[in-house]
Amino acid sequence: MLLAQQSDESADKQSETPRGEILNEAENKEEDEYDDEYADEEGVELIPDPFIEMSTGLYHFNDKLYFWLLKPVARGYGFIIPEELRSAMRNVFYNLRFPVRFINCMFQGKVRKTGYEFGQFFINTTVGFVDLANVAANYPKLQPSKEDLG
Repeated sequence: MLLAQQSDESADKQSETPRGEILNEAENKEEDEYDDEYADEEGVELIPDPFIEMSTGLYHFNDKLYFWLLKPVARGYGFIIPEELRSAMRNVFYNLRFPVRFINCMFQGKVRKTGYEFGQFFINTTVGFVDLANVAANYPKLQPSKEDLG
């Protein structure tokens, strides 16, 4: 128990001072420790960022790309493509993530859920034409899983 051992000097010091003074000294020591952290920035040495111009440029590029190109394209896609087709595409991409969900259930030891994942994949791939139609949604136990390896 190295943590419980004290040096002879600190033990003598504690025996000479009352308990309240020790606490006050400890509080003052803590305050002093954090005073430097919140000091005025006069004495603070700033560390230069060699990539600040590149980072700022990429930030502005991404911001403009999103607001001027990607957002209008997404709104146009939502306006032009019917909901049924967007739903079918969503189902296809969900079907593509089957291996991740399947392996995740296996790693977690969820045997029954692993079977449900495989059943949903099999039904939607065969009867649902590569999951363009989510046929497995008609079966309550084969509902989509929100689990992944994350």
